[in-house]
Amino acid sequence: MDDASHAFEALIEAHIAADSSPQARVRRVVSAILDDPAGPHDVRSLAERAAMSPRTLSRAFRRATGTSPARFVEDARLRLARLLLERGGVRVASAAARAGFQNAERMRRAFHRRLGASPARLAQSTGSATTRR
Repeated sequence: MDDASHAFEALIEAHIAADSSPQARVRRVVSAILDDPAGPHDVRSLAERAAMSPRTLSRAFRRATGTSPARFVEDARLRLARLLLERGGVRVASAAARAGFQNAERMRRAFHRRLGASPARLAQSTGSATTRR
């Protein structure tokens, strides 16, 4: 890549980073959640990241994604936990901690509510995980 192309890419990246529209703020919040599902993603900290009030973020987030910030975070954590369990060699409690759940019981309840099965059952069905808590 030549210097002009590199400079143009840097200009585009700076413009994107400077975009303060509600949609851009929500995109940055979504990226932060997906980059680190286990991170501390309560609505207040997400709102601070977006430089919005919690209520304004919740409305903008739902408008942009069709779901609430809390549900989006739970979905990201469930996907990560499920991936860890399907890959194998990970205990349920370890998958829960690595995915950002407060404990294995909280993850188990989320699995039942959203996926209709327990993490242990999922791991057994794929034949790949150590299921002890």
